[in-house]
Amino acid sequence: MSYIYGIDGLLFKSSYEALQHQGKKIKPCEQSARVPGGTCNQAIKTYTGTMQGTAVGRHLVPVSQIMSSPVLTISRYQSLYTAWRLLKEANIRQLIVISGKNEAIGVLADRDILQHLNVKDGEVETSRIQPVADVLQAEIYTTDSTSDIRQVAGVMAEHHIDAVAIVDKHRATGIVTRGDILRCFASNPKLNLWA
Repeated sequence: MSYIYGIDGLLFKSSYEALQHQGKKIKPCEQSARVPGGTCNQAIKTYTGTMQGTAVGRHLVPVSQIMSSPVLTISRYQSLYTAWRLLKEANIRQLIVISGKNEAIGVLADRDILQHLNVKDGEVETSRIQPVADVLQAEIYTTDSTSDIRQVAGVMAEHHIDAVAIVDKHRATGIVTRGDILRCFASNPKLNLWA
């Protein structure tokens, strides 16, 4: 299952295949798609069958096996300077930005910060009050912890993103980066046989 969140909340929720067909025109999902007995329920049954090993095709490997968890988060109202310090102290490259309701609304990378801060000899030389919200992208690609690694890798490659937030029950529970995906494929050659 793939999700896209914006600052105002959930914008898209559907399969990886539906995300591919949407391209850059992501629209909020409609309530009518959730009607009992509709096509959404059939997709859920098929996906559940696959997760239980009853569907024919390929062996699924959920992203929960490679995601970093717990995940480091920051509020959209905190400063870029604070975000920079968190990244440096934790020796990581991305933070998940959360709303006041602790919902994931963005992924902030060190390179996003560097476009707005001057760093000389490891020290920030600029205003320390510019908020994280100033540099957030309009959309965030997310998925849940049961999604197949290959599908997450496909979304990341197709949409040129470096990290996907893992969201379960509307809360950020982890993050998967390009590095996580590469390490997974390098250490598990069987994944390539099923792709």
